[in-house]
Amino acid sequence: MLATIMLLGITSIVSPATALDTTREKELQASIAKLTNDIEENPQSADHYVIRGHAYRALGKYDLALKDYDQALKLGTKSSYVDECYEGRGTCYLKLNKLNEAMADFNKALKLDPGLFEARKGRAAALLRLGRPQETAAEITGMLAHHKRDSSLYLSRARALSAMRQYDRALADVKMAASVNKDDMYVPLEGARVYLALRQPQMALAYLNSDHKKCSGMGEYWALMSLSHYSLGQFQNTVNEANKAKDLGYQNADLLAAAADSSARLGHNDEAVSFATSAVGLNPNNAMALYVRGQCWKKLKRDDLAKEDLQKAASLGYAPK
Repeated sequence: MLATIMLLGITSIVSPATALDTTREKELQASIAKLTNDIEENPQSADHYVIRGHAYRALGKYDLALKDYDQALKLGTKSSYVDECYEGRGTCYLKLNKLNEAMADFNKALKLDPGLFEARKGRAAALLRLGRPQETAAEITGMLAHHKRDSSLYLSRARALSAMRQYDRALADVKMAASVNKDDMYVPLEGARVYLALRQPQMALAYLNSDHKKCSGMGEYWALMSLSHYSLGQFQNTVNEANKAKDLGYQNADLLAAAADSSARLGHNDEAVSFATSAVGLNPNNAMALYVRGQCWKKLKRDDLAKEDLQKAASLGYAPK
């Protein structure tokens, strides 16, 4: 069962935005209030909707941002920010995992202005999530020709190369990212992700522990720690770190499935069912979570539920190791 561990986070190459500090958040809220007044006075100003959309997007209020971008486009394409409107709307779609819509908007933005950097990064992210890592790597290589000092691009390409199982090249990009920006907190995460894919959890832990203080406030860090310990058969650490990741707002179906299996191995069947149910909620076809939950239901004398989960796990081709 340990061999079922997946490469965490393969569906995303854009680093999560750094949490807004209180001052910046207040500034954005004040800007939104002013722009709302401006819109009330001049509801035909597309530019005001675009700018307010940017503010909502920065706050992570993607649905509100989309409404503003949509309204700006309804008012016509005379706005001086129409390229940014498509770029911003594409980013919101990407955050909401609406990948085809994101691709369409990024392409429209880049047709208007081929130099829009965030639109190109967003398009690369969408390509990878759509299962097109070769195109992702090519897109990022093109950007690196003009942005050689951007560590996030090397890490993004590393993610695409890992998806193609070109792990040596991926590690080279991780090291390059570290050389251009030693303070990039995502370097140890990406390095650990590659080593997990290589089934080298000790090396993954070495990467993660090298910047513990810098990364310990990130849910993804604890998720990777958890999966590394799971691969080593250290089940209590797996559960503890999965809970830390969850407390920090990070959830991933493979992580939760690993935590479920770990809890079951520790004899905590109710906890295992809870983890597995959360995993299935994120991915109804997570066969490992279904299998673990089915086994736990059997131990809890819930044979009807056990049969349903085990049959579905088997139909998905799951074979416990």
